[in-house]
Amino acid sequence: MQVQSADTVTLAVRERILLKMLGDTTLGGWGQGSYAVDVVALETDRMGFFWAAGGTSGDAVLRTDYLLGSAKASAEQPLELKDNLTNPVTYLHARGNAQDYLVVFTDDKYKGGLFACRDGMAPLEITRLINGPYDALAKEDSNTYLVTHRLDNDRLILRRISSAASSLTETAAHISIINGTAMDIVTNSSVAVDTPGTIVILSLRGGAFNPKRLEYKAMTSSFATVDSGVLAENVSDPGGFTFYEDAPIVSYAATKFAAAHWTEDGVYLDTITHVGPGRVETEAIKVVDGTGFRSATVAAGGGYLLVAWKGNLTGNSSRSVEGFRYRIHEG
Repeated sequence: MQVQSADTVTLAVRERILLKMLGDTTLGGWGQGSYAVDVVALETDRMGFFWAAGGTSGDAVLRTDYLLGSAKASAEQPLELKDNLTNPVTYLHARGNAQDYLVVFTDDKYKGGLFACRDGMAPLEITRLINGPYDALAKEDSNTYLVTHRLDNDRLILRRISSAASSLTETAAHISIINGTAMDIVTNSSVAVDTPGTIVILSLRGGAFNPKRLEYKAMTSSFATVDSGVLAENVSDPGGFTFYEDAPIVSYAATKFAAAHWTEDGVYLDTITHVGPGRVETEAIKVVDGTGFRSATVAAGGGYLLVAWKGNLTGNSSRSVEGFRYRIHEG
């Protein structure tokens, strides 16, 4: 197995560090498996884990905060955000900070709920019928979020949700027509926004036993299309749909976005740059060469870009969460 160099002009990478975290974690000592989870940096030295668990009175969505000390992390008592859910939660994403955050989740009967919670306030909720088990979101400003999910086999929707008032409000919605078929459908999607307001949506499209591709659509803040196209071909598992097929994307600088995907032969870092009116440039960089990698993801902050995946790059017979940290040099 070989790790390939990921230096590029686009990212101007000068440094790369391998990170490896062994094993799985049970959150909060509740003794229940968390099958839908996300993590948010709420504030300095405080990480919030948002997760779902089953119980005697139905499923619940919870938040467990971890305080990061010099020697170890200590967990606070889990906070129940939403309970008495009829069906198990299959997909859950969260974004925000300690003052304002949004959690979007979907249950296994495709009845999706969006709700925002702030300290000291009851959940603000919108419940919708979503014909598909996939959703994602991004924080646009202090109390506005972008939420994307599939409507059916060939349609995605992007919503702008505000949590500024006493209840959630949807201020705009845009439907993207994919024109799929029974063997060529849209599944997962993700969304990111940069500081000037450029929005980029990624979506996975393909069939259960057909090659899948990763498509992008760049838009203005008013949802007008800037550019669209195929970011990568033959992504994820060609033999079927799995729960490892998130299509994550982040903005790491003004006009610059990064995504990650996995294939049968490695992990890739993708970049999307808005270079002018009606035009973006894309690039794919293979960061890991090998087989058996899953669940690629990407994050940005503090002058670094992190690409992570589930795998066994170091070959020590212990599958775990691994990743590379890249320092971002502007210019």
